[in-house]
Parts: sequence; C-alpha cells; structure tokens
Amino acid sequence: MEEYDNDFPQIPSNMYIPGDDLIVLPTTSTESMPESFPIGRIPTLRKVQAPRVPVLPPMMVNDGYWEKRGKLKYVVQVEKVFKGKERILKNSKVVIHTDLGSNFCGMTNLNLEERYLISGSFNEGELSVYLCDWVERTTDLTKTQRRGLRHFYSKYCDTCQIETGSVYFHRDSEVKTVCSYNYNLYPSVDCEAKYSSCIMRPNGTCGWYKGKDFKMCKRESNLKRNNVRQ
Repeated sequence: MEEYDNDFPQIPSNMYIPGDDLIVLPTTSTESMPESFPIGRIPTLRKVQAPRVPVLPPMMVNDGYWEKRGKLKYVVQVEKVFKGKERILKNSKVVIHTDLGSNFCGMTNLNLEERYLISGSFNEGELSVYLCDWVERTTDLTKTQRRGLRHFYSKYCDTCQIETGSVYFHRDSEVKTVCSYNYNLYPSVDCEAKYSSCIMRPNGTCGWYKGKDFKMCKRESNLKRNNVRQ
C-alpha cells in the first residue's frame, strides 16, 4: 500500500458523507454555526418537527412495537446537515428516537448540555439512532475527521467502500474499491476512524490515507500491543 506524507489535497467539498443521514445536533444551545455549510432547498418535515421549546429531556414512550421495550425521545436543535439534507432542515428542531436501554443498543447517554455529531437513519418516518451509529461530541472530533466531513467522505463515497470483517485485508486481491477494516484487531486506539480516510489512490485502487497523525497513532498502538504481550 502506498503512503502519503503530504497534507490533505485541496478538493471541492460537498457536505455529506457516506452511510446514514448525518447531522450535528446540540442538545441545548440554539447558537448558529458559521454559514460555511450551505444547503439547498429542502422540503419541510412536518412529521419530525418538535414543539417550539428550548430543550426537552428524554422521555419514555410506549406505542405499538415499542410497547414491551420502550424508547427514549430526544428533542434537539439541528445546526448543520452533512447528509440527508433533503429530509432534515438546518436550524430546525427534530425528534430522535432510540431504545430505552443499552441492552437493546439504545443511545441513552447523550448529555443535554453538549453538542454532538450524530449519524442515524429513518425508520418508518422516525429519525432513529443506536449504539452502532457514529455519535461523537463535536469537541472530540479529530482534525482528520473534520477534514473528512468537509472533503474526503463525500469525494470517495461512490468509488470506495469500507468493508468490515474478521480479516483485516480483503481476501480477494482483485477487489480494488475496498478498504478493509477490523476494529477488533486494534481495540485500544481506532486509528482508521480517528486519523484516516478511505480514498482512491493514484494507481486506481482504494486504501487508507496514511498521514502523519495516522502513522503516529499506529506506532503508539503497536507499542501498546507489544507491551501487553511481554
């Protein structure tokens, strides 16, 4: 795999990323973010608009499928939309649904005084989020992740795919559009997620971008792993 030591190239940004709908959601503040993330004309989502209140705490509800398990509802303010702009309005309040307990993969630990980057999906018209979705405090995002949101995630969305599995490298060497990924091999530090992006390389194959932060993370991860073995 070729290595790239230079800074990220300057490429146009289309504000969305591969995967599910991704939005930035502050749980309390209604402070506007910089107008550097323009979005197009979006239809109004009457089904998910919340009452005009500052913030509502999570609440337990029971209806239909959720009768036995219950679920949490978060009413949040959307500040930026990276993907799903045709379904979610910037600067609107939306309701996020999740399971009541973590045993059912419910996202129950969102703090009402913090901002988050949240990936989720629409299920039967409801915006849902679970433990397997990408949920990160905006203050915890690395520089690489922020650049990925602005550039790489959208640029290579249709050309490169991240494949998870039990082996780190894809068994079929002829698959040129796959970046193999297995978090279980390096559980202490997720270097790929924090400091890399799956990109198309000059030779036409997809691979993990190897910047300085990624290399440093890998070295530290290998040192920790070797110390554990000794």
